Amino acid sequence: MDTLLQQRHEELLAQYELLRQKIGDLRKDQVYAGDVDSRYHLDKAIEQSEKKREELYQQIDEIERQLKAVNRGVVDVEANVKNNENFFEIIGFDLGHGETAIASTTSRSLSDPQSIDILNNKNSILTAVAFDPKKGILIGDDAYIYPKSESLRILFKGSRFDNPEVSESIKLFVYKCLQILQNAGKIANNENSYFFVGSPAGWFQEDRDSYKRILKKAGMQNVVIVPESRAAFLDAKESGALNETQDRLFNSVLIIDIGSSTTDFTIIKNYEEKPLDFGYNSLGAGLIDIAIFHKTLTKLGGRKSEIEKLFDDNPVIKAKCLLKCREVKENYFSKSNELDWIEMPCSASERILDKGHFDIDIYKSDMEEILSTNIPELENNWPDAFRAALIKCKESKEYQYPKLVLLTGGGSRMRFTYDICREIFSDSIVKVGLEPHLTIAKGLAIVGRTDFKIQGFRTEIEELIHSDKLQGVVVSEFPGLFRRVSATFLKHCIRISLKDFERWANGEFKTLVDMEKNSMDEINTLIKDQGEKIFTGDIVQWLTELNPKIETLTHAICDKYNVPRKALSASVTPSAVEIDQHKFTDVVKLGDSATTTFGIVTGGLATTITLILTLFLTELISSILLAVLVALTGGVLAVVIGIIVGIGLKDIIDQKITENFKDADIPIGWRNFLFSEKKFTEKIDEKRAELEKGLVQIIEKEFSSRDKLGEFLDAIRQDLNRRADEACVLIR
Repeated sequence: MDTLLQQRHEELLAQYELLRQKIGDLRKDQVYAGDVDSRYHLDKAIEQSEKKREELYQQIDEIERQLKAVNRGVVDVEANVKNNENFFEIIGFDLGHGETAIASTTSRSLSDPQSIDILNNKNSILTAVAFDPKKGILIGDDAYIYPKSESLRILFKGSRFDNPEVSESIKLFVYKCLQILQNAGKIANNENSYFFVGSPAGWFQEDRDSYKRILKKAGMQNVVIVPESRAAFLDAKESGALNETQDRLFNSVLIIDIGSSTTDFTIIKNYEEKPLDFGYNSLGAGLIDIAIFHKTLTKLGGRKSEIEKLFDDNPVIKAKCLLKCREVKENYFSKSNELDWIEMPCSASERILDKGHFDIDIYKSDMEEILSTNIPELENNWPDAFRAALIKCKESKEYQYPKLVLLTGGGSRMRFTYDICREIFSDSIVKVGLEPHLTIAKGLAIVGRTDFKIQGFRTEIEELIHSDKLQGVVVSEFPGLFRRVSATFLKHCIRISLKDFERWANGEFKTLVDMEKNSMDEINTLIKDQGEKIFTGDIVQWLTELNPKIETLTHAICDKYNVPRKALSASVTPSAVEIDQHKFTDVVKLGDSATTTFGIVTGGLATTITLILTLFLTELISSILLAVLVALTGGVLAVVIGIIVGIGLKDIIDQKITENFKDADIPIGWRNFLFSEKKFTEKIDEKRAELEKGLVQIIEKEFSSRDKLGEFLDAIRQDLNRRADEACVLIR
């Protein structure tokens, strides 16, 4: 059923195209009609033809509707299992101005994409389409050699999609390619099939959108338009043709794609491409085909005018001769030694009806003349125009020095382009892509496969970073962070307090209130000016211990997508820390999560420092003054105090003592009697665990009250996202 529909669909498309051309010819004839009667008959003929064309178009729409219904039925039965496995067919479709190649892979494949034989066991065919009322649509060599083809079209790829000659030719050529490949079982082209189609880097988004619409009309269900430069780069990278280290590829790479119609320049840095437009949209290798064509016409001598008239009357014959000129160019530059063409020419011949043959003979001297002659479209000869484009590239504000220059496209087979690139980019490594006729097709398939894997990878990472698992790991490790920070903070409080008690004992402070105020000011200043230096080590160590626990959550994802496990770990080490004591923010160079962690912790300490210091000093003052009372009043009071403390009334005594003594100007003699470093140290050691525990509770409360957990988790998520972005370049 679907085979018969496809055959009928193709026949109608061919009839429609031929009728459209006939209407165009009638309108052209009408210009030359000299009398009213002739114009009347022409108008009636056009009217009848347009009516017939409308009827044909309605029939085509109906058959397309039926074909889609049949395809949906096949998909429903066969594709559900593949859908459940997240398995997709990926087809790289390189529709070139001169030749077309196709390659395929799958979303789960790890091997190189396979080129597909499109027609007559060839994996690269002429981008040519013709129509025959009986045989229907013909493409490639079939379109070229079929003697009864009424219309042969070549060199129709371009961004002028408003021109029917361009849009219809693309649609019919692609339609026939898909039909041939589907009938041969080489592609499925169902809802699980994705076509990645190349476009010149210089095309605008509206050009790509128009191109996509035409391709969908031709039968591609799922279409993604990709810059050809990216495809060329990925193919060269994955095939090993570049033979470069990951670091060099991660730096700036210049892709120069020399096609039949354009030469595109693209800078790729960090695996992101940026097309560069230097106004040389017409700098294509196809201009050399045309130059060979005109050179051959010149050699015809007196027959030149006759043959030119024949070409005007028979554009199909002219198109075939142009294709022969392209063939000669490719053969000429495929020789490893150009000197071979000195004595014997690179030749081809095309029969031109009853006028004999169009014989093409290009010697080395002919090619030198062709390459040194100005081309109207360029206002320069081809090599000098190419050189000028490279110089403009270097002068562009978007230009970045490339460590590597990669030449791709059919034009890269012309050896002089490599020589000119080495001349202009003398400090860069210049390489030519392997199999330029297949590079883009395979690269497009790699782009598709990579994008699917990246999408899956990023989806799983997103699910992980917003999961309870990640939050659970981080929350369970917070007490360790609180303990580290509390111990460090307390150490500095003790150091400052010991120094200030010594100053108090020596009479530098009138009262303990004065001493307490000074201590708080010193600690506040310390946190403000040196907080990062003080706490960085604790945070780094804590993160170093946290990272492996987070890594365990990402191992399965990394293994699934062949990404090294360490790619998603935070490489935070003490050696990565740079301290600037004159700044409070943006100093610790540890990555987003570490810096944010530090801000969260120190922010919490800054807001609670008065409470912490009061807790510390009150405990210390009360303990020392209790000891003084015991010394002055004897053991009886000590027993009483012990009983009071035992029944939980110690806070009352502490409060009373503080009220009586903190504001008192105690004589220096008594101060020296009351205070000693040994007493201070003993009392601190006795209370250290309790003080650290209280500080941990304060920090933990601060985290909870200000949703610091959410801030910290966001920082961890951002860090994982950033590392996932970097890891994506490792997916293949």
